[in-house]
Amino acid sequence: MDAGNHDVKNVPTSESLAGYEKIFGPDRYTFSHGSVTGIVLNSSVIHSPQEAPEQLAQQERWLRAELTKAKAAGARHIVVFQHHPWFLASAAEPDQYFNIPLARRAPYLALFREFGVRYLFCGHYHRNAEARDGELQNITSGPVGKPLGGAKSGLRVAIVRDDVIEHRYYDLGDQPSTVVLTAAPDKK
Repeated sequence: MDAGNHDVKNVPTSESLAGYEKIFGPDRYTFSHGSVTGIVLNSSVIHSPQEAPEQLAQQERWLRAELTKAKAAGARHIVVFQHHPWFLASAAEPDQYFNIPLARRAPYLALFREFGVRYLFCGHYHRNAEARDGELQNITSGPVGKPLGGAKSGLRVAIVRDDVIEHRYYDLGDQPSTVVLTAAPDKK
């Protein structure tokens, strides 16, 4: 779970962040499974840090330390998860309600590239969007509830392979009853 704007307010405060942590636990954390290290960020403080600048600074220090540890441990995939998308169509797109403002987006994207992050999984947009900036993929998944703009409720399935993470969004009416994990196709 990550802290979204409806959990900690559109402009989070020390009080709203403390309330979230009291109920749900840390608003940022790291997990590892096999060759994957997942880093979950509180993107609300990145998006709108006006009332929580110290929390933003703490999270930035923590993020760099976690990326350093993941890279030193030899994680094959370092994946970042957060509520707000970094971008929807282009890393240089203008600021809007649904993306991280460019003034903060650009330095984070540079940090992700520095540490070999290739996948950014996000929500907030209430529909699907996928965009690339070089090797960096920003994958925004639509919601289970309250889709907007003609989107349908659904969920995304990701399959981790040695060299890639494959993912697909399934509308609830189209989701398979099972997902068969087969060997990756031969690359010739």
